[in-house]
This record gives sequence, structure tokens and C-alpha cells, in this order.
Amino acid sequence: SLMAAPSNLERLYDFQHGDGGWGWWVNSRSNSSTTAYVLLALYEVQQQGFTVPEQTLQRAIDFAQANLVTIRPSMSTWQANQQTFILYVLARTGNADIARTEVIYRNRDDISLYAKAMLAEAYSYIDPLETTRSDTLLNELVNASVVSAAGIHWEEDYNDYWNWNTDTRTTALVLNAFVRLNPESDLIPNIVRYLMIQRRADHWETSQETAWSVMALTN
Repeated sequence: SLMAAPSNLERLYDFQHGDGGWGWWVNSRSNSSTTAYVLLALYEVQQQGFTVPEQTLQRAIDFAQANLVTIRPSMSTWQANQQTFILYVLARTGNADIARTEVIYRNRDDISLYAKAMLAEAYSYIDPLETTRSDTLLNELVNASVVSAAGIHWEEDYNDYWNWNTDTRTTALVLNAFVRLNPESDLIPNIVRYLMIQRRADHWETSQETAWSVMALTN
């Protein structure tokens, strides 16, 4: 909640390591993916009007940039997806690595559908007026959509359990991309309908599904 945000922010500040990153646990080694999640959270909170120390953000950005890995043929799909997420967060915060993002785009057949959605958003943050790549990615996502009586959703052909992904999480991330990049899309109402049908009481099946669904639906 907004009332709890200041105390939660203080806890995150206390957990930041000397190298600028965060780990899975307070005393564990800094992790790029965890740091990207915290960086995204702090940035979004800042956009909502809360004060976040610039030094805290910059140290996190420096850590994320220093630990990027360039996509290579031997890289696993989950690793490529993870790098896409980190690049998405950097672009969201105004610190895009355009060269590495372009490498991901050229090798986009090697990433999951949810990563394509994040990549489309990343390009919109890099240059809102140049929509060629983001439009291409959205069109590829449209072509991969699954239409059923429950609405529209997406099904991955790769089980990315390393990044806690599910088809419902993918659908939420694709919804978020369409809401941000093509808010007039006719697909949106049917994607929302599908996500609402997947809800169980006040949550979805996993915490990742719940978090991304709430963010997408809120947007």
C-alpha cells in the first residue's frame, strides 16, 4: 500500500550492498536479476511521487550495467530472457544499452514471447518516435496469440522456470506491452477477460503472475 511504501523503501535501502546490488537474501551475493527487480520497483515508486535517493538508483544502475552479458549462440533461453529483462529495466529508467538491445532484437527467435513483450517496451523507451522494431515485435506477438472462449492468451513453447514464468505471466506482460504501445488495440479487452478468468479469489496462481497481472491491469 502507499502508506506502507516509506517503511518498505527504507528496508530496501538497508539491504543494498556495497557494490550497488541486491541479493536473494540480505547477506547473499548481489544478483543481476534481483537488482533489476528492485531498480524497477524504486523507479516506479519515484514516478508515483515518492522521494528515492538518486545515489541509491545510480548505484543500482551502475551494478546492472556492469553485469550485463551479451547474447551469444551458446546461451540458454532463460539466460537470454533474463538479459532482456535487465535491458528492459535499464531502458525503463532511461539508461538503455542500445547496442546490446539490438543484439537481442536480431536474435529474438531465441527469446520467449514474454521477453519479446519486454523488448518491445524497451524500444519505446529508447525512442518513442521510432516504432519500427516495437511494431514488428507486437505483430509477432499478435501472430502467436491463442484465441479461445476464455479470451486471448499466449502459450510459450519453452518452460522458463528459471525466471518463474508461466503462460499467464506471459499473457500479463503482453497485455502490459499493448496497453503502453497500442492502447487502442482490439485485443486488449479479450486479454483482460482471459486474465480475470485465471484469477483465484484475490490472486493468481503464483506471486509473479499476480504482480505482473496487477501492474498490467492497473496500467
